[in-house]
Amino acid sequence: MWTAHYDDASQDYYYYNSETQETTWARPADYVSRAEDFTEHYSEDHQAAYFYDLTTKETTWERPPCLDLPPPPPAPAKVQPKKRISRRLSDTHVNLDDFVLSDRTLKFFTQVAGLLTCKKTADSLYEDRVQSPDKILNGPDFKSFKKDGQDPAQEGPDTMTVEELREDAREKKPEFDALVRNVVEDQGLDPDEQVMVDGEPITKEWGNYKVLTLAGLKSLERSVAKTENEYGGNPKFLCDLGRATIVCRTEEEIAKVLRALMAETEVLRVKNRF
Repeated sequence: MWTAHYDDASQDYYYYNSETQETTWARPADYVSRAEDFTEHYSEDHQAAYFYDLTTKETTWERPPCLDLPPPPPAPAKVQPKKRISRRLSDTHVNLDDFVLSDRTLKFFTQVAGLLTCKKTADSLYEDRVQSPDKILNGPDFKSFKKDGQDPAQEGPDTMTVEELREDAREKKPEFDALVRNVVEDQGLDPDEQVMVDGEPITKEWGNYKVLTLAGLKSLERSVAKTENEYGGNPKFLCDLGRATIVCRTEEEIAKVLRALMAETEVLRVKNRF
């Protein structure tokens, strides 16, 4: 049985078969839509409701039949075993015998701890690195900036809907993908090379990271949420619908790629985390 799942990294949906353990980005021919695949919206122009399929990125005026099916019965509650946590705070020993964490919560805290450890290590390594005379990424060429001191905004009419913005991005995506690939190749990098860390690939649910990883368009659901939460409901400031990740081995490679991007296109904003 196939189910659709949302991947935060690529901000797109992939499909998982619980019987064969198979995952795929392509929508399986025998996939059966579920109620949670759809969001309902209202068109003021047509004075009617329409439905958006999160997995196919398609809209329809017809109400999907799966929305009228009864909900599945709730899964039986899973009894979580107690996990004993002992922490030493200064000279005080705290033993939380009755403290219980679910597997999901424990996994979350483990991932956060790993992220903080990695960041601390990376900050320490880069602090040592920038003591060298060149300090490439701390130089004036790569300072964080916004063009004209303003947040970038989409070209076009003063008023645009998220759907119109995504359609415009969909038309421009092939040009964007080709531009980024050409920049990577022109710097002598292999865009299809798999990224390895300590001899292991960086693996996500949708596959492994490459030197160039092209993501799908930001989903409608995420686009609407970001517009409302960060841009005051104005989608013209939503400028990351099309995205790509370029992995470099050295600081010099990062500088070369950035310079090439600045030469090939107009850069409106840079966020330098170094």
